[in-house]
Amino acid sequence: MKGAKTWVVVADARRARVYASDGVGHGLREIPGGSFEVPKSSGHDVYADRSGRAFDSHGVGRHAMERPTSPEDQGRLQLVRDVVAWIAAPKNARSFDRLALVAAPRTLGDLRENLPNNLRDKVAGEVSKDLTKAGPEQIAEALGGQIVL
Repeated sequence: MKGAKTWVVVADARRARVYASDGVGHGLREIPGGSFEVPKSSGHDVYADRSGRAFDSHGVGRHAMERPTSPEDQGRLQLVRDVVAWIAAPKNARSFDRLALVAAPRTLGDLRENLPNNLRDKVAGEVSKDLTKAGPEQIAEALGGQIVL
C-alpha cells in the first residue's frame, strides 16, 4: 500500500509514543505532541487512608474491603485513555490511513478495548511486546511481517 500514512503507537504501562510513516521506504518519525508519560506515584500517595470496612451480608462480622485497582493499573488506564483521546481527536484521526499498535500485553489489551470503532477499523497490525525503549528501526522491524513501512 504505497503512499498510505501509518501511525504507530508504542506503549507500556508508564509511557507511550506515537510515530508516523508517510509510506513505503520513509521509515518512522516521532510525531510532535505524541509522547505521553504517567508520573510515578506510590501506593501510599493514592491510598493514604485505611481500606473501608463492610458488614457481612449476614451476621455481625465485619471485614476490610478490597481496593478496586492498584495505582499501577490506574496509571496505565489513564495513559491509554489519554493516548486514545489524542489519536481520536478529529484533527489527528484524519492524519493517517492505518494504525499499528506495539505495546506490552496488558497495555495492548487496554488499547484495543478503548479504541473507538472508526479507529479499530484502521488497525493494520499489532505486536504484543514492550518496545518503548527501542528505536524507530527496531519498531519497524518488529512490524515488518504485518506492515511495510
